[in-house]
Amino acid sequence: MAQGPRSRALVALLCLAASLGCRERNRGTDRPTEVAQVNGVGISVDQFAQELAFARRTSAGVLPQTDAENLAFRRATLEDMIDRILVLNAAHEAGISVSAEKVDREMLRLQADYHGAGFNEALAEGQISQQELRERSRARLVAERYFVDEVFARVVVTDTEVEAWYRAHEADFAQPEQVRAAQIVVKTPQDAQRILQKIREGMSFDEAARRFSLSPDAKVGGDLGFFKKGVMPPAFEQTCFALQNGKVSEVVGSEYGYHLFKLLDRKGAEQRPLAKVRGEVEKLLLQKKREDAQKKALAELRAGPDAAGCKSARGDGGIVSEDAIAACLKKAGEARIQIDEAVLAKVQP
Repeated sequence: MAQGPRSRALVALLCLAASLGCRERNRGTDRPTEVAQVNGVGISVDQFAQELAFARRTSAGVLPQTDAENLAFRRATLEDMIDRILVLNAAHEAGISVSAEKVDREMLRLQADYHGAGFNEALAEGQISQQELRERSRARLVAERYFVDEVFARVVVTDTEVEAWYRAHEADFAQPEQVRAAQIVVKTPQDAQRILQKIREGMSFDEAARRFSLSPDAKVGGDLGFFKKGVMPPAFEQTCFALQNGKVSEVVGSEYGYHLFKLLDRKGAEQRPLAKVRGEVEKLLLQKKREDAQKKALAELRAGPDAAGCKSARGDGGIVSEDAIAACLKKAGEARIQIDEAVLAKVQP
């Protein structure tokens, strides 16, 4: 979908929500003012005002303040609404629906994030009824299924693509040297020295960390896990990377207190081979190709029947290209979707 205002909490999942409905263009003298025409079907000012109000109530970011910000917010909301209308219409034509049981499960999933009356309070804050939430959830599930069945099902990642991407991004899979260390943190250097003496006398570092350390990781023996250079404070790095496996440091001061470190393990720098990262690369490429396929599918829906003619669009070099196809789809979509800029600028939620 076009990137519109983001929702928060309960309604964060509703950016593919149901269309508020469109009406056929009334050609009489008393027809309602429309903010846009989508393939011959109008979006009335009242319908858009309701959607705009909902977007403002549920926006997770700072609400627009200036005239320019308000206009951008209105346009993003309208573009998102248009996309939802087109997707839901396409899903209807494809015979896609979801069962009441699936909608029930989705409602239960949403409620599970809240305790007591929190769910109803969130609905009240967003000024949305349970029935409206249910309908919006149903529409979102329908739209998601449309993309899964009609768009993503045709997306595949080949071995050749995986290998080519890995070769072009080998540096991303260079694993730097890492160390795994444990720490004990106390308030004074005297406390740290007393604990160090206990360790030298036979107390295990793990036990000492659990008994004396003030850091939250004390419950796991002070284990900091593996980390590379540039992640921890300089004092941590300088000490831990200089230690030998199994050795305990002297007292080290930092802004957090006074520390003792023990080196638990070390991993040398290495290049992770394709065999080890193939799954990561496949997942990354699949996600990117799905995003591209979704954008193209939306552009085709906007272009309507004219989309078929764009599939053989040629660029300046006379060669069919994705860029030329995208430009053709955009132009066709702009011709089929008319936005009344004057009305858009004046709509009040």
